[in-house]
Amino acid sequence: MKKILLLFLVIFSLMSCEKDNVQGASEQDSTVVELLKSSQQVGTKKLRVGVIGDSISTFNGEIPDGHAYYYPKGDVDSWTKTYWALLINEYWSAELDLNCSYSGGCVAPRNGINSTSDFVTRCESFIDPDIILLHGGTNDRIQKLELGAFDFVSSVENLNMLSRFRDSYIAVVKKMQAKYPDALIICIIGDYVVNEYGDSVKAIAEFYDLPYIDFRGDAGLTKCSGSHPDAAGMAHMAARIYEETKTEVEELRK
Repeated sequence: MKKILLLFLVIFSLMSCEKDNVQGASEQDSTVVELLKSSQQVGTKKLRVGVIGDSISTFNGEIPDGHAYYYPKGDVDSWTKTYWALLINEYWSAELDLNCSYSGGCVAPRNGINSTSDFVTRCESFIDPDIILLHGGTNDRIQKLELGAFDFVSSVENLNMLSRFRDSYIAVVKKMQAKYPDALIICIIGDYVVNEYGDSVKAIAEFYDLPYIDFRGDAGLTKCSGSHPDAAGMAHMAARIYEETKTEVEELRK
C-alpha cells in the first residue's frame, strides 16, 4: 500500500511540473510575441505625404474641387500611375495627406490671376504631413516671371513676392516650415525649370538644407506632351525621388 501511495505522489509531482513548464512556456511565448510586435512597430511609421505642384502633379478627383487639372491624360489614366501616388503606395507605403496642386499654377502670385493657383496661397493647406513634395517653377519659367532676390532675411510679410520667383519660393518654404516644422520638404526641379530658375531652386534648397531632385537633362523623363510625363516618365520620377531621399525618409520612421 505504501508503495502504491509513493508511486501516486511521484506521478502527481511529475504532472504538476509538466503543467508549470507548459504554463511557463506559454507565458514566454506570449512575451516573445509582444516583443516581436514592438520591434515591428519600430521604423514602420505610416507616413503622411502632402503634394503641392502645378499640372504635373494633378489628377482629377484627387485634388480639391475647383482646382484646374491636367491628368488623366494619355496612359496616365489612373492616379496610381502618377509619380506622387507611386511614391506613396509603392515605395513608402504611406498615405496621402492632401494634394493641393493646381494646373497652370506659378509659385509666385500675380496680379489678375486666381490667387488659389499660386503656391504662396496654397502652401498652408495641408493637414498633418510628414513629407511635402514641392514641385514648382515650370510655369514661372514659361511665363518668364522676374527672378527676384535671394532674400533669406526678410519675414514672409516683407518679401517682395508679386511676380517674383525667388522671393515667392523662399516664402513658400518659410511658410511651410513654420506651419509644419517636423515635415520633410522635398524640392523637385522639373526638366522645364531650366537655367537660372532651376539654379534658384537648387540654391534655396541648399540654403535650407532640403533634399532636391534635379530632372533637368534627364532623358528618362519621357512625356505625353510638353512638360507632362507619361506613365513611364512618372515611374522614372518616382524611382529617382525614392532613391535620392532614402536616408531622409527613413529618419522620419524612427
